[in-house]
Amino acid sequence: LEIKKLLDDFARSLTEANAYYSDLEESIPSLTLEESKTFAKNLLAWRAAAYLPLTERIKNFLLWSKNQELLDIAKRRLDYIKNNIARVNLTTNATVGDLLQESTVNLHYAESSHRRARQVFVAFYSSNDATYYLKSSLESLARAYTLFFELGKVVSEVVPR
Repeated sequence: LEIKKLLDDFARSLTEANAYYSDLEESIPSLTLEESKTFAKNLLAWRAAAYLPLTERIKNFLLWSKNQELLDIAKRRLDYIKNNIARVNLTTNATVGDLLQESTVNLHYAESSHRRARQVFVAFYSSNDATYYLKSSLESLARAYTLFFELGKVVSEVVPR
């Protein structure tokens, strides 16, 4: 419900921005040189204050949405890895256990940062706050995948072919 409201707010804000541009466009042909300069300054100020922050929030929201898909895939991959490690009886291998633990912790951090980014979107804090949490989530997710690959290498060295 909160996300639906956020999407509705984005759509409303984009509609308002479009209307603003349309209204301005009609006045352009009749502007004098001096009025054109004032018009350009006002337009730049409006873009900096209203339009650019909106597009930044939308961009971050799209990134957040895609990040959810990546997190879901990573959770399934970790479950798959854990099942395969159990199947080949490597659950007691210290290196494998350490890598699994660190992978799990990084995935947990990624999910936690992802949830914080969602809270930022819903509460309408600055886009910089959302960017921080999205970056943190993606970094933890990348670290988890690096560990998945390391696990694969260790398992392939330990398990006879």
